[in-house]
Amino acid sequence: MAPTRALAGPLDTAIVDPASKWVVHADLEAARASTVGAYLETSAGVESTAFIAQMKGQFGIDPSKDLFGVTVFGGDPGNDDGIAAIEMSIVADTLGKSLPAAGFADFAPLALENNIEGWRWTMDGRGWFVARIIARPSDRAGDRRLVLLAPSEARLVSAVRIANARVGSTGVASTTAPEEGSILFAAARGLGDCPAFQPDAAVLKRAENFTFDLRETTHASGGPGERAARTLNAHVRVGTRSAEEAVQIHQMLQGVLAFASLATSDDPKLAKLVAAWTNSLTMKTDANAFTVEMSQDSASVIQMLDALKGRTDIKPTATPTPKPTSAPTRPE
Repeated sequence: MAPTRALAGPLDTAIVDPASKWVVHADLEAARASTVGAYLETSAGVESTAFIAQMKGQFGIDPSKDLFGVTVFGGDPGNDDGIAAIEMSIVADTLGKSLPAAGFADFAPLALENNIEGWRWTMDGRGWFVARIIARPSDRAGDRRLVLLAPSEARLVSAVRIANARVGSTGVASTTAPEEGSILFAAARGLGDCPAFQPDAAVLKRAENFTFDLRETTHASGGPGERAARTLNAHVRVGTRSAEEAVQIHQMLQGVLAFASLATSDDPKLAKLVAAWTNSLTMKTDANAFTVEMSQDSASVIQMLDALKGRTDIKPTATPTPKPTSAPTRPE
């Protein structure tokens, strides 16, 4: 796999357990800077607002500003061994005080290598194991932290060792890296053998491996004073055990799209938006693989999301202005 840039946000393969068969990464900085990300942030519901308020009040963490990227990875799909790695601002340094004050049951500090801070507690009937280390080298070295969450102390110890030594890899889960500007990336192997997906998930049962990459690109405007156009791009690749299964997945997706068109036919405006989205898809099979490419104007995607939420006014509206990214400020 080609190395990723040492910047905040993009997937840092060096922290991923080399044995992982699946990995999901969300670049929260890229998401907040994107048109669709800005729209989703402004459309956040009451539950999201309450969650942010709770995180601020209890831990001094603002998820909308202090979190830069989240990477989750694990062994065989379906196993309860996943590790979450959250890259965040130096506000994570306050966890040593805020976590003990939270009143969690069975709370205790953990002794980890190189005097790395770690804690454990019980909540909702399960154990939580957490550690905080300095994040990867970057152009803003020293003001980034990596918080690791694991389902057991053994898994946490292993995750700390790999991330601290930077000896990780995503080579088992995926042979391709996220594209530059990727917002959401996911890759997995062995989906067809996962008991959790059987017998209902027919597509996943046929999948030997899977890759998904979502990003937004910016194009030059048509003239002076015009806002640069933004396009939402997605790439999906499903590797199968046989060419026949790749064709079957293709046919199933065509059926889903046909049903979507039929379901929206009673709403001309929504039907037009769904048709535009469907037409932005390019699907093909190639030997033991099925791929889908999407490229659509971000503003059109927002219109469709609005319509699907049941809004009556789906006329073109001003596109939300993405928030510029900036270096975090050091807490007092």
